Amino acid sequence: MLEACLHQNGELRLSAVGSSMWPELRAGDELRLVHVTYDAIAPGDILLVHHWAPRENGEEPLPLLLAHRVIKVYIESGRAMLVTKGDRKAFADPPVFYEQVVGRVEEARRGGQLVYARELQRGARARAWGSRLQDALATGVAGMLAGPLTVSPEAIALNQLIAYTLDWVAVPALPAALDWEALYDLARSGRFTPMLSHKAIPGAPDWFSARCRRDLRENQAHRLLIDQQLSEVLARFEAVGLPVLVVKGPTHAEPLYPNPFWRPMVDLDLLVAPEDWDEAMALLEASGFLAEHSDWARLTERLTGQVALLKPLGPAIAAIELHRDLKMLSERLAVRGEVDARRAWQEAVTLDVNGSCVATLAPEDALAYASTHWAQHHFYNSVWLLDIALMAGRPGLDWQKLVDDARTDGTASFIWLTLSLARHLYAAPVPVAALRALAPDSLRVALITQLAWARVAGTFAERADVRSLLLQLLLVDRWRWAFGGLWAGLWPTDTWLRQHYVAASGEKASRLCLLTRHWRRLGRMLLARG
Repeated sequence: MLEACLHQNGELRLSAVGSSMWPELRAGDELRLVHVTYDAIAPGDILLVHHWAPRENGEEPLPLLLAHRVIKVYIESGRAMLVTKGDRKAFADPPVFYEQVVGRVEEARRGGQLVYARELQRGARARAWGSRLQDALATGVAGMLAGPLTVSPEAIALNQLIAYTLDWVAVPALPAALDWEALYDLARSGRFTPMLSHKAIPGAPDWFSARCRRDLRENQAHRLLIDQQLSEVLARFEAVGLPVLVVKGPTHAEPLYPNPFWRPMVDLDLLVAPEDWDEAMALLEASGFLAEHSDWARLTERLTGQVALLKPLGPAIAAIELHRDLKMLSERLAVRGEVDARRAWQEAVTLDVNGSCVATLAPEDALAYASTHWAQHHFYNSVWLLDIALMAGRPGLDWQKLVDDARTDGTASFIWLTLSLARHLYAAPVPVAALRALAPDSLRVALITQLAWARVAGTFAERADVRSLLLQLLLVDRWRWAFGGLWAGLWPTDTWLRQHYVAASGEKASRLCLLTRHWRRLGRMLLARG
């Protein structure tokens, strides 16, 4: 319609929105556009170009109009192409065909005053080259930070096998040459092997299928013991009238997977109200659990006071993580995200887990918590990311509520990243509108995407390096949390230092000596790029 009006009238006037061309163009400026032939387009011109934004549920793509500056004009495979970029953007737009050009901005007026005229812009070509250089520099820096993106045939095959197991594809498209031993190691590190025993895998050696069936049997036995332990623990809480929510683990396996035994789990995660913490600890200790005093347990308790890891004294199979809120703390420099625990209690739902009526998080809170937890603790391609993809496909999920709550909690970037990856890797039915509402600013989107894909696309094991730290910092929506976490990590308290760097024998060391050890450890981590 715009193109038809432009051809009929010779020009078109529109109001600008957004800030991607600031300060040249600003929201509310009146733009005058004219039709332009490809031969007349030059770097420095500002064009109105339409892109196609994909939509959910198989609907037709939605046209998206961008008034950006041309930075490159070229011919590729006989097609007229060009690249545009917003002056305020760090990265260029995807290349477009000339057919996507609506018109060229000839002038812009602000409050009736002329603020832009194409024929008077002597520095337009210089700005175009500057934008091109900025895009190349930003892309190069992001690539250096992210490292090379190498996806092994085994990683590609594993994603195909997961889709095949869940009946998302009829036949897996496996690479021709596969190292089945490496594929099994990848699947086991991501905790996918139990589910791969469900179907006969084309071309798989007998030993591969046998190991997957063995892992399924081991997981079934472990899971039966966990279910029994969960039933007994919940009965003790109910006997004393102590409310408790079960999070993660069984509450993911039951509603999300066709066979709950496909979903491995290590421990039980229970949430109690802060005022019930002491009573809950006493009850579990009386039930045969002992609070662990490892480095990890001391770290989380010292920095948040919200998690206690309780190990069983007797033959019970699983440890219990007792939470008093839904903070997610990274062990690396204390960067955190947080889901509102008060809201979680108010909106809790019940779920049947192997015959037990279990209180757990509402679907929106469960998805937010799983996304934040994965982005902070398990940032690699694991069963956690598959959980998130399956949770996004549950019917009745209130996406608007999820977006509003994430904005309030300060976890929008965490959820945006995990849902974006789940959508691309596992075709999770995430609405595009929700992703746009959750996404951070464009510069952070570009940097996070570079770092995230370099980590997740081909990695099924956790790695601690400077890129993982940078990624977590970029995901923090509330910068006071990032700065607070960095300060806590760079300048920890005396108590924390002594817990982590003083031997149990009672070694005496000064604060300066302990800080030196701590900074040396941080330096080794920051220099690790593997």
